[in-house]
Amino acid sequence: MTTPKPSLRKRIAAAREAAADWNTANPIGTLVEYTPLSSASLDVERCKTRTLAWVLESGYAVVALEGRPGGVSINHCRVVVAQASSLQKGDDAK
Repeated sequence: MTTPKPSLRKRIAAAREAAADWNTANPIGTLVEYTPLSSASLDVERCKTRTLAWVLESGYAVVALEGRPGGVSINHCRVVVAQASSLQKGDDAK
C-alpha cells in the first residue's frame, strides 16, 4: 500500500474530524434531508441514518441512509430538527 499524498492526508484528517463531530451530534436513526448530487431539481429526500458516519479512502465522510445503497456524503445531509411548538403540546391550553 502506498502512502497518501500530503493533500489527501489532510483531507482524510479533516473528514475524520467531521465524521466524529457528526457521530457525536447524530445517533443512528437521525432524520435527515438528503440532496442527491445527481438531482437536477435539487429535490430533497427525507430519510433516517442507518449507520454512524465513516471516512472513505478518498477522504470523504459518508453515512448510510435508509432506502439507499452505500454511503452518501454528510455534506449532502441536513438534520431535520423538530419544531419547538410540536414538542410543547398542551402548553397553549393553560
